[in-house]
Amino acid sequence: MTQLVCIITAVLIYLPFVKIASRRLETAQRQAENTQITDNA
Repeated sequence: MTQLVCIITAVLIYLPFVKIASRRLETAQRQAENTQITDNA
C-alpha cells in the first residue's frame, strides 16, 4: 500500500509539469509554423 501511495503522489506532482511541457511544445510548434509561413511569403 505504501508503494501505491508514493506512486499516486508522484503522479500528482508530475502531472502539472507534463501539462506545462505539452503547452510549451504546442506553442513552439505554432511558432515554427508561423515562421515557415512568413518565410514562404
